[in-house]
Amino acid sequence: MATLMERGQKVLEKDFSPKEILLEPAGRGMVDGWIISKSFDGFSSFERQQKIHKLLDEYFNGKDRRRILTIFTLTPLEKKIIIDENPDKVGQRESYSPRRRKTRPR
Repeated sequence: MATLMERGQKVLEKDFSPKEILLEPAGRGMVDGWIISKSFDGFSSFERQQKIHKLLDEYFNGKDRRRILTIFTLTPLEKKIIIDENPDKVGQRESYSPRRRKTRPR
């Protein structure tokens, strides 16, 4: 039987070229990855994610679907700017202190 990553790859290949897809094991049987495609050009992050979610939801049951974590969606230009030009920053999060929300007395 094919692994979740192999099945995910096959499903994503219905809309994307194998060269555009990079899936990786995320530990504990989970999967995450990247899709770098010109087809995302002109679409918002939300629209890109909707496309991916719709495709995955069509082929995976709830349990397996929940094991596919994050799939980042980039255009080739975004990849160049974000990843190729700043490889040391990929995977790092800027530290920040969220402001406390002030509430009014009731």
